[in-house]
Amino acid sequence: MTKNSLPSSVVSADWLLEHADAGNIVILDASWFMPGSGRDARAEWESERIPGAVFFDFDKEICDKASSLPHMLPGAEQFASQVSELGISNKDTLVVYDSHGLFSSPRVWWMFKVMGHDKVAVLDGGLPAWKAVGGSLESGVVTEVPEKGQFSANFRSEWVIDAQALMEKLADPQVVVLDARPAARFYAQQPEPREGIRSGHMPNAKSLPFGSVGERRQVSVAINTETTF
Repeated sequence: MTKNSLPSSVVSADWLLEHADAGNIVILDASWFMPGSGRDARAEWESERIPGAVFFDFDKEICDKASSLPHMLPGAEQFASQVSELGISNKDTLVVYDSHGLFSSPRVWWMFKVMGHDKVAVLDGGLPAWKAVGGSLESGVVTEVPEKGQFSANFRSEWVIDAQALMEKLADPQVVVLDARPAARFYAQQPEPREGIRSGHMPNAKSLPFGSVGERRQVSVAINTETTF
């Protein structure tokens, strides 16, 4: 394994502590909070972050702004342009974290996978895990504009599905749709955080709350769907 190659799609805080200063490692803060939380992800990044971490705003910036829906995946050309402006290049190895521990960072991991970039991993335990191993922190508004990177996107259609295609597959017994929201939202026992969104779940979907997976020490643990469901 080379000095900064990734051991898997999930890396530990100890691994990042050892490799953070290695060449071509770029750390991304992908924190995001649910509507109504009263929290500001960018402001929290400015007040406390892993040294050198770049804020990755998939909610308001790196998204399809023409869509009426929140943080929809942008096109490959837009993604490549905005990622390059953040100083990211195809040669870089990316580690994504969030301040929850494990919440929104896998979203950005997936976005890079969709766009053909495999050198990306999620930090297991996020910022809390980094603090727990004694990792240093920095704060303050970043005024220096990063040197523009050279990122070329290679869109992988097999990594994403649109609503129409999904609707056509809901009745297929060979297709399993997993709903990662909390169980109370899946069973319509709790209202959706966004106004105008109906409660409940897609027909034939199965509930697998992300929190129940994240409670396991290693998020990369294999899930036995037969026993889970």
